[in-house]
Amino acid sequence: MVYRADRAFTACMVKPDEKTVLFSQVAGIEVESEEKALYYVAVLNYLAWKVVERGRNFLHHQYGKPYLAIAVAGLCWDCVSQDVRDEVINFAKMLNNKKELCIEFANQKDALKTLANMKEFKYIIQKLDSVVDKQPLDRALDLVSGREKSK
Repeated sequence: MVYRADRAFTACMVKPDEKTVLFSQVAGIEVESEEKALYYVAVLNYLAWKVVERGRNFLHHQYGKPYLAIAVAGLCWDCVSQDVRDEVINFAKMLNNKKELCIEFANQKDALKTLANMKEFKYIIQKLDSVVDKQPLDRALDLVSGREKSK
């Protein structure tokens, strides 16, 4: 799976072959199964959405910070129950097949807003919100974004 290394770290699943080359604008996480890749894509997009939802700005250079944010938020593969993982993976598979996401967006914020309006991603948000604690999530978001804007 890969995600943007700068600003909004939106993620997608890529099945690499011997000709796959990542360039400096993306970071990659190699996992041993498609299920893990789908899970981590969903979690990274969930964290990116939380940045947008809270009116925060993404830090310019992300690199490994989003992956660290997953750990800080307590959303690593082994940190959540099998049931939660299975449900997130199931809805991530549905999203992976959505033609509506196979278009070019003006920016990643617009892409995340489109994603957040899809029932499958809404369910992922609801499921992950139900298992993540507020303080660790806040610390995780501090790693990848500026502080919340005052309202």
